[in-house]
Amino acid sequence: MNKYPLSNSFSPQLEKLNREIYAGLSEVRRHLKALEEAEKSQHSPKPPTFSDLSGEAFKDETP
Repeated sequence: MNKYPLSNSFSPQLEKLNREIYAGLSEVRRHLKALEEAEKSQHSPKPPTFSDLSGEAFKDETP
């Protein structure tokens, strides 16, 4: 005997809702990844520090 007679009528609707949720989450993940990539490309490399510049100057001066 089925204890939950309405569960059979809800099952297809729940499966459809589950697919829609997963599709929506997949789209959100895709957009987040695109935003992260865009953010990475916007950051220019850090400016050289004094120690970086002086190290390069010493390299140039050594024979």
